[in-house]
Amino acid sequence: MTFGELQHIQSALLAIRFSDEIQGTLMYMELSKRLADMFDLDPASDPIVLYKNIPSSTDCKRYRALYEFIRTKTPISITYYPSIDEKRRESTIHPYFILKDNSKYYLLGHDSDNDTSVKIPISNIVRMCAAEGVSYIPNKDFPLKDFYTKHITHY
Repeated sequence: MTFGELQHIQSALLAIRFSDEIQGTLMYMELSKRLADMFDLDPASDPIVLYKNIPSSTDCKRYRALYEFIRTKTPISITYYPSIDEKRRESTIHPYFILKDNSKYYLLGHDSDNDTSVKIPISNIVRMCAAEGVSYIPNKDFPLKDFYTKHITHY
C-alpha cells in the first residue's frame, strides 16, 4: 500500500467514525488488526488512526450481539435499566433497529410482555440472550416511512 492509500483509508475511517461511533470503532479495530498484520506493526505502539472517546468494549459487544439478533429476527430476553432512577426490568423484546440519537445508542423494539414499543439505551443493558420458544413479532411499532417523513424535510 502506498502512503496515499493509507491516507484514503484514514479519511474513510474518520468519516465512518464521525457518523457512527460504534460501527466506526468496530471497523477501525478490524482494519487496524489487518493492517498491523500486513505491515508487521503493533497497533498499540504504532497506530495508524487515533480516536478520542472510543466506545467501551462492553458497548461494542452489546452492539454486535444486538446487530445479530436484529439481522436474524431473534426475540431476546433482556435485563436493563429503563433509566437511571428506575428499577431493573426483565422483558422479552423483539428487536427492530439500533438508533443513534444525539450521542447515545438505543435499541428500538417491541416489549411483548407489556405489549408496547420500547427505546432502550444500549448502555443500560445488563444481560441479554435469545428468548427460547418465542415467535418473532414483526415491526409495526416503528414504520420507516413515518420515521423518515418526520426526520427529513423536503426543499
